[in-house]
Amino acid sequence: MNIGLFQPGINNQQQFSPTNLIITVDNTIGKEYLKKAIEEYHAEILYDYNIINSMAIKIPEDKNIEEAIEFFKKVKGVIGVERDGIAQIC
Repeated sequence: MNIGLFQPGINNQQQFSPTNLIITVDNTIGKEYLKKAIEEYHAEILYDYNIINSMAIKIPEDKNIEEAIEFFKKVKGVIGVERDGIAQIC
């Protein structure tokens, strides 16, 4: 019997995109500072989540993901920066 998220046929190891981040901003401040930072960093907006006040971005190939996380954490209004997870069904 399987309880919880661990199920046969699903890869239960968490994997992350090497270039994508999910960034959440304070809804009272908005996304304008984040959009300016994305442009400054030469990153690409993959998706703008309106309901959860977040954006998915792709950092440039020549940038380090850990450094990008630290950069975006310092942007005014940003309340969370997470690596984009990859789910695989085996």
